[in-house]
Amino acid sequence: MGMIVWTVSARWVPKNLTDDHKGQRMMASLDHLTRYTAQGHDFLEGIVTGDESLAYHYMPETKQASAVRSWLHSNQTDFYEQGILKLVTRWEKCVEKVGDYVEK
Repeated sequence: MGMIVWTVSARWVPKNLTDDHKGQRMMASLDHLTRYTAQGHDFLEGIVTGDESLAYHYMPETKQASAVRSWLHSNQTDFYEQGILKLVTRWEKCVEKVGDYVEK
């Protein structure tokens, strides 16, 4: 029997998560919500800063990487701010569903 997959948030994922995966997702979301409650927008800004440190280990040299970088720089800051602010409601949904996926 093959793996059953479906699209969630525009990417393919396994349909059935293990209880361990659900627990990890829920705990990560709960941790993020707790930190957001304590730190507010400062916490969200730290997520972006933390992810930027990973860029030092990646040296893009392809046209595709250049095109992606160009697209990222072409967006206004409110585009990214809206996406980051949506994280809070997504974490809440994840905690409510005990780590399970939410269909659109």
